[in-house]
Amino acid sequence: MPEPIPHSVVLVKPQVGHWETYDVSNGLGGSHAFSIVQARDGFLWFGVGGAGICRYDGRTFRTFTKEDGLPSNDVWTLFEDSKGNLWIGTMNFFTRKGAGVCRYDGETFQSFTTKDGLASDAVVAIYEDDQGHLWFGTFDGGVSRFDGTTFHNYTTADGLPSNLVGAIVQNMDGDFWFGHGSKMGIGGRFGVTQYNGDTFRTFAIEDGLVSNGVTSIIADIQGNIWFGTDGGVSKYDGESFQNLTTAEGLSNRSVNNSFQARNGDIWFGTLGGVSRYDGKSFQNFTACWYAIPHSKTWERSLGAGSGWNASGHYRRGGISGFEL
Repeated sequence: MPEPIPHSVVLVKPQVGHWETYDVSNGLGGSHAFSIVQARDGFLWFGVGGAGICRYDGRTFRTFTKEDGLPSNDVWTLFEDSKGNLWIGTMNFFTRKGAGVCRYDGETFQSFTTKDGLASDAVVAIYEDDQGHLWFGTFDGGVSRFDGTTFHNYTTADGLPSNLVGAIVQNMDGDFWFGHGSKMGIGGRFGVTQYNGDTFRTFAIEDGLVSNGVTSIIADIQGNIWFGTDGGVSKYDGESFQNLTTAEGLSNRSVNNSFQARNGDIWFGTLGGVSRYDGKSFQNFTACWYAIPHSKTWERSLGAGSGWNASGHYRRGGISGFEL
């Protein structure tokens, strides 16, 4: 295969399709796409570290920054709620400080900070539960539940093993799972916590988890919980863990994001490329094999991240822009 040409469309094997790269030369606001979400209107939104958020309509990009109403240009995570609002979590990669979370209704931005009851202004994860409540995982203040009016915060004083909550999901039984790690290896490594509405239960390496640095969580359609960590992937069926690492074919042990596609396959964004798992084996997409411009994938997902867009294309964020 010919050497990849940076920032171009490179055709690969027919069954794979092609990867097309967009970066600042195409109008993306910056080169660090930390988060991606596709809105219900089909637009793609990108959280770009230090450059705000960018909306892509399939032809052109439009960038929104502090001048437009964002509380900070240091965007860490994005999430669209069931009402169509876009939520923007902020944190600076270097200082680990943020400016809270912001809601965009398509016209105006409204910010929420610790002054409004938010647990911390460094927001690194956002999730909506089956009751329509928003949950905000923070870098150093625990997790906040927002009912649209008030915040209720959960910290180590309530039973969390750490106030770093970098991933949130609710399973089919209604339990919440909180991952106590953060993408790109920053922060602590404190395992994962299950919350049933009354009590917290923490799982760690000694319980079978592959690593305590949990960076992403998904609940699959079969009821299993998958944990992406800095040491590989763990699948939990409610009784025991099955661990998958590079020995089983994962492209790299450091997993930053995970997503289940419509056909049931699970995709993992790692520091060594993208891995697709069909339940039996991995297929890896890396810079040198499939000519992806950069192998590091930072974007975390599940409704607000890497995955299949309306056209059936896979997208992922990286330090050189993003691929479609």
